[in-house]
Amino acid sequence: MKKPPLASLLVSGTLLLVVILVEAVAYPQVHKIDQEILKHVTVRPGNPLVEAVAATGSMEAAAIITLIVLVWEYHRLHKIGPDTIGLLAGLALSTTLVLLLKLGLSTPRPSTSDYTSRAGGLLGRIDQYAFPSGHTSRASTIASYYTGRRGTLTTIALWTWALAVALSRIIQGVHWPSDVVAGLLTGWFSGALGRVVACWLSGYYSASQP
Repeated sequence: MKKPPLASLLVSGTLLLVVILVEAVAYPQVHKIDQEILKHVTVRPGNPLVEAVAATGSMEAAAIITLIVLVWEYHRLHKIGPDTIGLLAGLALSTTLVLLLKLGLSTPRPSTSDYTSRAGGLLGRIDQYAFPSGHTSRASTIASYYTGRRGTLTTIALWTWALAVALSRIIQGVHWPSDVVAGLLTGWFSGALGRVVACWLSGYYSASQP
């Protein structure tokens, strides 16, 4: 396990805090910029390719990816190690931050959206809000967590995927550009914190070995 990405954690956390404060304090101005950007975007709800890309950032996809990692690590090491626990911590933090921000800021989705949450009850009501994008956050959490850990090409591929998910959510018409920017930052921060957790656990496990 490499050293914890404290610089990445600090930078991403600071940027995320700035974006949240701007959304909370200057929403009308942010909304005008979002609307201007969307004037140049062709909304394609129901497009098969766009829907497929967006689906890779869904809660179900994140659960499948996590399950694959769990099974692979248990098959290889016969235990769940700090690396996988760190990924789980990052995804859990990302989900928690998204839900809290959606509930706290209550940003409406674009008027072009006919979005209906698959969740029921309180989660379903919270998910009707836009800021930040949960799909984008989950994808960027995974990209952030594995940044620099599986080679340069893998890092580029993962961030390209995260950006594609972000763009797909705008093209679907279910998110404002500011939502996906916040989603990318939320994921970057969550993934970096997950790596810090993994590094701490790795050192703890090593120290506790006889």
